Amino acid sequence: MSRAAAPVQWALIGKRPGGRAYEVLKCGGDVFKRDDFSAMNQRFSPGTPERLPQVTVARAASGDNAHLTLSIEEESEEHDAVGRDVVVTRLYCVPYALLAERAVSYEALYRACDALRLPAAGPAAIELPPPDPQPLADRMDRVVVRTAALLLTGGPVQVVGADSVPLLDRLRFVDAVTAILPYGMRTKFSAATWTSSTAEHQIRLAFARHERENAHTVVWNEPPDIPREADAALRYIDLVAGRSRLELLELMAGEKRQLGFGPADRREVLLLLNRAREPLQLPPPLPGGGESVADLLARCADALDGRADDLEDAVRRLSYAAGGTRAAADAAAHWEVIDRRRMLTPRRGVRAQDAQALYVLLVQLAFRHVDTAELAQIERAAGGLHQPLLYALYDLRGIASAEVQLTVGWKLGNKMLNSVLGGLGEAVLTEVAVRTADPVTAETACDALARRGGSEPNGELVQALQAHGYLAPVVARLKPDRPDEQRKRLTALLRAAYGSGPLGRAEFREVVGSRRDLATPALLGAALALCGEPDAWDVLVEEYLLGLLRGAGLGKDVDKKLPPPRPPAPAPTQQMGAWPPPPPPDPPTGDKQGGLRLPRLRRSGRREESGDRQNAPPAAAGDPALHPGRLYESTAFRMLVLVLGAAAATGAVLGLALALVTG
Repeated sequence: MSRAAAPVQWALIGKRPGGRAYEVLKCGGDVFKRDDFSAMNQRFSPGTPERLPQVTVARAASGDNAHLTLSIEEESEEHDAVGRDVVVTRLYCVPYALLAERAVSYEALYRACDALRLPAAGPAAIELPPPDPQPLADRMDRVVVRTAALLLTGGPVQVVGADSVPLLDRLRFVDAVTAILPYGMRTKFSAATWTSSTAEHQIRLAFARHERENAHTVVWNEPPDIPREADAALRYIDLVAGRSRLELLELMAGEKRQLGFGPADRREVLLLLNRAREPLQLPPPLPGGGESVADLLARCADALDGRADDLEDAVRRLSYAAGGTRAAADAAAHWEVIDRRRMLTPRRGVRAQDAQALYVLLVQLAFRHVDTAELAQIERAAGGLHQPLLYALYDLRGIASAEVQLTVGWKLGNKMLNSVLGGLGEAVLTEVAVRTADPVTAETACDALARRGGSEPNGELVQALQAHGYLAPVVARLKPDRPDEQRKRLTALLRAAYGSGPLGRAEFREVVGSRRDLATPALLGAALALCGEPDAWDVLVEEYLLGLLRGAGLGKDVDKKLPPPRPPAPAPTQQMGAWPPPPPPDPPTGDKQGGLRLPRLRRSGRREESGDRQNAPPAAAGDPALHPGRLYESTAFRMLVLVLGAAAATGAVLGLALALVTG
């Protein structure tokens, strides 16, 4: 077989000079847009790499538009706004149909894409080599077979103990594992040659340094154990055992129909192996064109009610007959039958796995997308979100809104919730926290965002939080009348966004000044507590208080009341002791105002508590003590802070307080 060519959609992902967040810098092709590439990169992000380069393979879109994706993370000479090294990602998307036609391996795809340097001028394409099954057959051993079997449990699999293994050897292991599964499963598969053990991701087969909770573990070069309850995985091992390697590879390479890893898909894998080995176990032939989806839907309802035999066969027939796109009118008619016949309610004597497969099909027949309104319909029709239905909705999270995914994951427990969270980016989680009316969902989103931090800043999280006032209004809604709890939650979010160190002047300005309309006393208290700059109060006055006043249309009043900037101090002479420096300011302590622990207002070098100062005449208009950066030195400014801490301060209220301070 000669070489062939395939078109490539591509994106180059990094940071702009002086930027904070990773973004799509350039992209090419006529199928996917910039936002599509951004979503692909975020959904299958393996976390911050410890060593480079690294490779991640995944998929994009479905049906006739299905593509397989390959991303290469590598070093660059660029640095971001605070001097950190920038990792550049080259992301390639190739049509699945062309890859499946030649059973292209991931290693071959990597070599072809790596040769295409980005950005590409004009339409991009790669050469597809002819298949060579012999290297894959040589790598097939008990470790490979049992790892493939673990994937048929439906859960993620991690490989540990391979830190020193070269990149290509890890990629070849992924190839060997996927080569003994139907090629069509690659349309729902993802793998990475390295992932962070703390990153929440949706990658099915991942190399990692440490074991990860809620994932099957494979130790490099050691055959893994198969859980006793994993019936499909154990049956798969039995069916594979009697086959020659090349025969098995040929069988799986020829199965190009798009499959996933759900219960029905896993059963199809076993049926495929059965059909080639034991013809007598083939299922009955599919129904002819005489049975419509409506007829088969009624047959499933009869089987649930005990008026027909073999629910499993009825579901299988309905699944095949219902393939393809369904019109909105048909969906409404299907829902009428599902609701009237109570097909989503639990039935005695029906196995959980059979019920789950049916529920997946029923929801797909009735809804193109599942948002909170549709979830409420489903819950009402089912008499509650019982476990088989929840697992079905979990399998359908690809057509569910982020809010529904979080609700389902939370109800199923930490394992499923972590899997859901791994597929939701910082921007999506922030939007959910702001939009949802459900406090549990909002709490879940906030907690997940707070766990996404590390020692270094997270630019994507900074951007997402900044757009919504760092979720200060959300936290205030979740913890009403508990300002100290609000401050703790916001402190955790700020640490996740800006890293474990103290806030610098630029970061502090960003927090207190970017969305004054959404800031709360708790947010200002959290920012002050984390700020490592000695002039934090100066910045708070200039960026928040005076900015709020000017934003409320009181700029002229502010400018009339406030004196010109403080003149610079004369340069000290060279004589020792001629200009002794003023005493250092007192260290910050804590005063509780409105439930917030605020630093004690800094005193100037003058002794304000002396009798002379107390009895002195009011300061002149040009007194530098009234400069905006020195307002904190006045006793009356405490009144302003109390106003801020006691209520949701408005520009008008602060204007009145400022007038009292400076008038």
